[in-house]
Parts: sequence; structure tokens; C-alpha cells
Amino acid sequence: LKFEELRCARAVFVKRAHGKLVALLTLHVDDSMLFGDPTSKEYQVIKQDINKNFKVKHWKTGNDVEPVECLGERWYKHREFIEINMHDYVSKLKLIDVNKVTTTRV
Repeated sequence: LKFEELRCARAVFVKRAHGKLVALLTLHVDDSMLFGDPTSKEYQVIKQDINKNFKVKHWKTGNDVEPVECLGERWYKHREFIEINMHDYVSKLKLIDVNKVTTTRV
């Protein structure tokens, strides 16, 4: 499918053509989301190819008004960019007392 994984957001993949972003994809088990222009031929071909290779139960899409919740994050599709908001996810993280952590030797 020739997607490139983003180093700053693992499990998020981008597809570019002619120097432009064509689609942004996230796949995790059966939770999937694809951003792009659904009216473009490139987008439609990408979605068909993904459906051939993965069992996606429900595709999610987003816009700039209502975010899409996916993988514990809120995704917004704006006119010029896509925003991945991890505030809720990060706020639920708990500190780990590394002094109490034990290791098991094998």
C-alpha cells in the first residue's frame, strides 16, 4: 500500500502522491480511520486496497466540527491540516514509582 508511518505518532500512516498528502490512515486491530478527500479517485483506490488486505468493520471519518474518537485520541479534520489531540489520553496516565518497580530475571 506504500504508506509511511509517522515517527511522531506510531500506528499513524500517510500516503503522498506528487508531493501532496493523499490520505492519513490509522489501523489498530479492528479500529481504523482514514482521512482524505472521499471524492478523489486516489482516496477511493486506497480504501479499496485496504479493504482487500484488512477486515475493517467500520470506517471512521472526521471534520473540523465534530472530532472522531479513535485509539484514545480525538481527531479533527481541518481544511489545511489534521489535528490529533491526546489530552484525554495523557491526562489519564499515572506516575510510576520507579523505586518500587521490580524486575524478574530469566
